[in-house]
This record gives sequence, C-alpha cells and structure tokens, in this order.
Amino acid sequence: MMQMITLEEAVTDYFSALQKRDLEKLSSFYKVSPETMIVMLNGSLIQGYDAIVALHAEWFSDFDWSLKYKVVQMNQFDEVGMALTEIVYQDVNDTGESVEFTYYLYLLFHYDQGVWTLFYDQNTMIKKANNE
Repeated sequence: MMQMITLEEAVTDYFSALQKRDLEKLSSFYKVSPETMIVMLNGSLIQGYDAIVALHAEWFSDFDWSLKYKVVQMNQFDEVGMALTEIVYQDVNDTGESVEFTYYLYLLFHYDQGVWTLFYDQNTMIKKANNE
C-alpha cells in the first residue's frame, strides 16, 4: 500500500534533496512531461523533464553553493498545491568572490495517487528597498 504524503512533507523532502544534491531523489519530484517547466532568475525558460534533470545535474556538479529556505505561504486546492518560499543563496563566482542573494521560489505541485509531483517552478529575484 502506497503511503500518502502531505504537501508540507513533499516541500520539505524536495528541499532536502536539493540541499544534498541528490539528483535521483530530486528528479522524482518533477512530473515526467514535456510541459513541466522552470522559469529561471534571468527569465529563461527550461521546459521538459529531461532538460530540467540535465540542468540540475550540471548545477549539482558545482560544490561551492548552498541555500537556505523558508516557506512564506503554502496552499492546497484539491489536486494542486503551491508553495512560495524565500531562498537565501550563497555561491562563489568565477573570480573566487563570495556572492549571496535572496529570491522567491514558487513551486506548483499536482497530487495524483498519493504523490505530489512538481510541474512548475519559478524563480524571482527579491528587490531590496533603497535603504537596505
């Protein structure tokens, strides 16, 4: 018998896989579909399961980044769940300098047969107020 997980558990497991660079586990969250998509911070669109897995494989080969997240809002509507999270991302750029930025990550999940699968992932930079 398949164990059903909550949306909250799915989001927690998704970020655990992301932070551990566990490509196999992370890939299991994405809906296997050519319509699954990620909107990147620069506005580019990554579409399709295979392209998304390849993107993460390349990203996970870089070992000098880390991220922390907090859930800003989470809602569930029948078979659709959404999570708006705030990400603090730290990395080292090509010249060896540390960089840090904060952005929103908006995740849309579909619930089917006890499993939450991710079909839309949007990254949006958070603009700082002028006095920050």
